[in-house]
Amino acid sequence: MLTRFLLVVATSTVADGFAFDIFSAFKADPVLSRVAQSKMGNKFTIQMDIGKKGDEKHMSLNGLDIELLHGNAPKDEQVGLPGANGPHPKTSTGALALKVHSAPSFIDIFGTQRVRFEKPCYELIWKKDNHCGLLICGFNLPMGAKRNGADLPAGRLYLSFPVWSQWGLAIRQAERNEAEERAQEFSEERDAEILKYTESTNLIQKAFHYRNAAAAVQKIEFTGIRSLMKIPSDSEVTPIGNGLLLTTKGTVWNKQHGFLGDKHIPLGEAILAPLVDEAAQDVLRP
Repeated sequence: MLTRFLLVVATSTVADGFAFDIFSAFKADPVLSRVAQSKMGNKFTIQMDIGKKGDEKHMSLNGLDIELLHGNAPKDEQVGLPGANGPHPKTSTGALALKVHSAPSFIDIFGTQRVRFEKPCYELIWKKDNHCGLLICGFNLPMGAKRNGADLPAGRLYLSFPVWSQWGLAIRQAERNEAEERAQEFSEERDAEILKYTESTNLIQKAFHYRNAAAAVQKIEFTGIRSLMKIPSDSEVTPIGNGLLLTTKGTVWNKQHGFLGDKHIPLGEAILAPLVDEAAQDVLRP
């Protein structure tokens, strides 16, 4: 007897009484269409600190001046980007044109050394319903750089900066403020119990206060304050138009090929600031 089976592929599942589209995380947020239709034209100067936290081996690269342009980057003059060239390109604007006005430099015993940044491009990744996206600038370094034991390898290099909508950042900042208040309350509760623990001479009471202090520490963790502290303040973002705010602190990283695929390698941190046009400064000077 031949039995026929009908295979139904469900694109949604139900969790806690709510229908959840399992592919929604791979859809683009509507903000991407606004970016694609706008003229960016934002200019920034970027400083990079290459090296691991807590390590004395660091190299400072200064003066990477860039401009985010409107329009696609030439295909033969761009590096692969994790969004546009990754498994979920719909969450990306695609590779957009980026202009390097000035290559960064560092100082060693031979003087000022410049590092060539070639094939520049950038993209904005923003998954549906997320409060923030990610601006990723990609470059190719034909030659790396070394100083004080810190190493900036040749090859592909990426700089990532979180991007927020104004309302999204406001919501997350409110969540952080609330978590800070609750964490402070539980911290005071912890400290009070620790003080009682140290002052008590009764072993049963000491165990009681120790348990209460440990419970207060757990309450602090449950506020989510550790992750929420990464939410930037108003002074740590800069407007880039279309109601978007760019975080001024980002990360420097690259990809290395491995047996199981590309591996994300953190190299350091980056700080950006709006690049002021010298001509405009001359006009403003008295």
